[in-house]
Amino acid sequence: MAIPESQLETWCNQGATVTSSAAYTSIKAALGDPKSKVRDLNTEIYLQGSYGNTTNIYADSDVDVVVQFNSVYSWDVSSLARRSSTMGFYSAYYELSKHVLWRPPIMQKWGGVKVPVLIGSWKGHVITSFDEAKGKHPVEATIVQNWTEIQISMKSAYSKSHSIVGSILISEDETVIDYEYKNEPLATAIGTMHAHRGTASLVLSAGGHTLSGDYYSGRDRQNFGSLHLEKQKAPDSARTKQK
Repeated sequence: MAIPESQLETWCNQGATVTSSAAYTSIKAALGDPKSKVRDLNTEIYLQGSYGNTTNIYADSDVDVVVQFNSVYSWDVSSLARRSSTMGFYSAYYELSKHVLWRPPIMQKWGGVKVPVLIGSWKGHVITSFDEAKGKHPVEATIVQNWTEIQISMKSAYSKSHSIVGSILISEDETVIDYEYKNEPLATAIGTMHAHRGTASLVLSAGGHTLSGDYYSGRDRQNFGSLHLEKQKAPDSARTKQK
C-alpha cells in the first residue's frame, strides 16, 4: 500500500513546538516548586530526543524531559560488614557441625542429632538369585559419611560397587539406608558379568552394629538377593588418632 503524498508532506515538516515548550516549562516549574523534593539538589533540567533536536514530527512525538542529578552520591556499608561477619560465623559453624560436631556420643544422646554414625569398615555376605541362593558370598564395605552425606563402597571376589546417591530414613520404628549403586566386574569375574546399576535397602539394627536388607540389580542383570553387614571395630591406633 502506497503512502499518501499528504502524509509524506506532513513528515517532511517539523511538528508543533509550542506544546513541547509548554510541557517543558510546566515540568520545570513543578520541579522548582518550593514543595518539590528535588528543588535544593544540584540538578540540570533539559529536553532530550526529537524536541531537543528539533526533529519532532506532527502528531507522532512525545516530550522527553531529563532531570540530571550532578551531585556526588554517598554510601553506607557499615551494616553490610556486620551481616558478612554474622554469615561467616554461621557458615563456619555449619561446616564444623557437618564434619565434626555431629559425631560425638554426647551429641547423639543430648544434642538432638539423630543421624547414626556409620563411618568405617563393614564385613558380611550376599545371598543372590544368580546362583539360586545356594551360598553366602563374602563382601567388604566401607562407609564414608558426614552429617548430610553418605557414600557406600563394596567389594566382593568378582566385583566392586560404589553408591551414586543415598539417603538415611529415620523413624521411630527403624533406620533405613536406601541407595543406588553402580557395580563393575573385576578381572576375575565370569565373561557374562559386566557393569550395571542397582538399588539396596538396608535396616540398621537397634545397637547400630549390623545392616541387613535386600538389593535389586538393574534390567541388565535382573538379579536380586539379601545383604548382611557387620560393623568392624576400628584398630586401637585408628581410635587413638580419632581422639
